[in-house]
Amino acid sequence: MSRLASLLVAAFLLFPDAAFSLNTISGVADVMAALYVDERKPGCSGFHLKKDYIYITPTDTGASNSSAWQEIAAGPGLAEKYQISTGDKVRVRFKASNSTNTSSGVPSSSHRRLLSDPAATLSPPTSDGETMDMIDGIDVLVPSEPHEIFTGDKIRIKSMIYLISTCGWPAAATVEDVQNAYFYNNLSIKGYHDSCSYGKFTFDPADNFVVGPVEVPCTGTVDSGWLTFPYDSSVNCGAAEQYAWRLAGEAAARAAGYGDFMDNPDNNRRRVIHILPANVKCPWAGLASVGCGGASCSAYIKGNYATNLPINMHEISHTHGLSHAGKGLDEYGDTSDVMGTASGNGYLCMNPGNQMRVGWNYPIAALQPYTTNNAGNGGGGLGTGSIWVIPPESATDTNHVFLNYSINGVPFPNYLISFRTRTSTFDNILPSTLNNKVFIHNFNGTTSERDWNRSMLITTLGRSGVFTSPFVDMGNDKFSGGGVRIRVVSITAGVSATVQICRFTVLEESGGDMCADGIDNDCDGLIDADDPDCGLIPSPPLPPPDLPDLPPSPPPPSPPPPRPPPPRPPPP
Repeated sequence: MSRLASLLVAAFLLFPDAAFSLNTISGVADVMAALYVDERKPGCSGFHLKKDYIYITPTDTGASNSSAWQEIAAGPGLAEKYQISTGDKVRVRFKASNSTNTSSGVPSSSHRRLLSDPAATLSPPTSDGETMDMIDGIDVLVPSEPHEIFTGDKIRIKSMIYLISTCGWPAAATVEDVQNAYFYNNLSIKGYHDSCSYGKFTFDPADNFVVGPVEVPCTGTVDSGWLTFPYDSSVNCGAAEQYAWRLAGEAAARAAGYGDFMDNPDNNRRRVIHILPANVKCPWAGLASVGCGGASCSAYIKGNYATNLPINMHEISHTHGLSHAGKGLDEYGDTSDVMGTASGNGYLCMNPGNQMRVGWNYPIAALQPYTTNNAGNGGGGLGTGSIWVIPPESATDTNHVFLNYSINGVPFPNYLISFRTRTSTFDNILPSTLNNKVFIHNFNGTTSERDWNRSMLITTLGRSGVFTSPFVDMGNDKFSGGGVRIRVVSITAGVSATVQICRFTVLEESGGDMCADGIDNDCDGLIDADDPDCGLIPSPPLPPPDLPDLPPSPPPPSPPPPRPPPPRPPPP
């Protein structure tokens, strides 16, 4: 029997009158995403997702801290699988199991024990699949209220930041170090938000406070209200250890005089950020709640990265609701986005799909299949597609052309076409191989906190570069399907990129009206008779040649005159 069923049976035996079912747990969800910086081992097919976690707590920990959360699932893509967000009130349904300890009748396990029941145990499952297989489903009872999308009013981020010391390991940074990294250095978390959100989100020192060092006992217990969990920070980095660090930080903050700030309902959605010692046994560089729909949400930064701007911004951006930015099989493969993989310590902003997700940007144009070949802001038109001049993301929040091709139920990727260039305060650590390039991202999501789509970098293009999408054959339908060809016409470094966008409805022109309509139907750059596809069509038969007029035929000759009769013989 796994950890989860053991936990449920122990709770039932200890508290038979408690308001829960043996096969369910209800509480507030916290969906946690981790950032791994170790070298991955490519050995799987499909999009590679690292491990996420779902924690459940009986009450909202941001309001009372009276109940420890517990991990109920670990594995890839949990938010998408169960369609839940941080702050949702949920009911978790578990599958029935008949595995029990033959001597006690209690489900058996060899995992870490619950102190409240020697027969029951609590520890991570032996594999991600063990936990996932135990869950029959998760019901959202009350969805969290949307908070993290810009709709016109500036959003002020508020947080408490705790510098944790434990097990003889010192805090990874001083209060002054973290304050400088977050607020006062030339490049800071405050500046990161100012630049990348175009001023829509703020992270100011008046709303965000650093407390530390906070000394946490190396071992101990935390209480969920009906079960007691042991923790040992010297060897573990699980939900119990994370909650112990949080409790100690909150107590230290209240002792330092921040209680009124923490209890003020206007400060709901408060981020609780923990800077951990470098020595803790955490397998990740950072871990954070995805979204912040409840009273609070959490982030943990391993001490090696205490003042690393991209790592801190990555985790804080998870609390804004952003998922990882990928490319190909790599969940973190988009090196143009801080939600992917950043190199260096500076500013790397979000791709246009992630900006759209939180309401930070606007499209220059939103094109559907039928409108793609209309003239753009740079000209063009029906004959060969539209021409668009795209400014760099660093210059404006109106910064991409959006191709909405997934309409009418057609399974087609939506594309966002953008231009990126480095400046001193925006994308200043953008890799040189990506500087002054046109980007094509796929994002089939929306500006919604209940949208679990991820952004994907498809390709980057330099001067004269061309991208041709997959083709979805809809029978030459003008309104759905087909494909799109994107060609870079020119790039002016640091200023703009000019692209041609041509939507095609066939893979090659095949005669009939297509070869006489003045349109490049297959987007190969050739129209009608100039397209060899049209030249291969057999010509219609020629009409018979006109014959010259001939003189009239002469009349037939007259018959010869009659022959005279032969002479008569003389008389005798």
